[in-house]
Amino acid sequence: VHGKLHFHVSDVEINTPEWMDIVQKVVDQAMRPTLMVTPSHELAQTLGSLIPNAVVRQPEETTSEAANRMGEADVLIAAGAWAGLDTTVRWSSVVVPRIPFDRPVVLDGHQESHFLNSRNSAVRRMRQVIGRGLRSPEAECHVFILDSRIKEFEFFVPKRFRPQWADKDHLEGARIEVSLSKLERDPTVRTRALSHYGQDCMACGFKPRHISQVDVHHLFPLSQGGERLTSIKDVAVLCATCHRLAHSTNPPMTVEAIKAVNISKEY
Repeated sequence: VHGKLHFHVSDVEINTPEWMDIVQKVVDQAMRPTLMVTPSHELAQTLGSLIPNAVVRQPEETTSEAANRMGEADVLIAAGAWAGLDTTVRWSSVVVPRIPFDRPVVLDGHQESHFLNSRNSAVRRMRQVIGRGLRSPEAECHVFILDSRIKEFEFFVPKRFRPQWADKDHLEGARIEVSLSKLERDPTVRTRALSHYGQDCMACGFKPRHISQVDVHHLFPLSQGGERLTSIKDVAVLCATCHRLAHSTNPPMTVEAIKAVNISKEY
């Protein structure tokens, strides 16, 4: 029941040069460490040849064994890693380049597999794969689904993540709309901020039913100024709506400015 997810989806048709291009761009920009999960070893090997320094799971090893030999590498490409034993790595990004969904198999005029079974299996595996990014109470993971067929499987998202799914980013064509920060974010900052300020939104007073409904906002963006120490006075606890409002201007709005906007809306 813990953890926080951010969803990003693509409208690109799979198995095209454009699709391969966006897969490479997403992996290049995704927060590390990154787990890419494929439905076949063949696709894993193909993508591994295009992504420098990525570790590719071999057929004779488990996902955990492949993760254990990553060393200083920060990308693992693993076929069939929907479920199974946990890994020692806590993934910041999970990439699904192709949904594990195939058309029914017909052999010698007889249907050997069924559409419904294949569809149910794909839904189950998609639910399993997002769990790879939820292995600790403070886990925060970006999930990239780069298969336009996701429109047929949107109901795979568990109920508690429906608000995040509704706010998902769309990666349109070869142009990646979302900007992904590679800057380090210390998870202890979130823990300390929630302990110091509480869980209510400091701008609108929203009281979350679950800790995942609030964000810890950096008043001075990490993208401006590079590496630095962050103190408790540099952050604020905001609900998702106020957090987006804060970043609607550059530089971001202050908490007081967001309060003023909220008050004006009431009147």
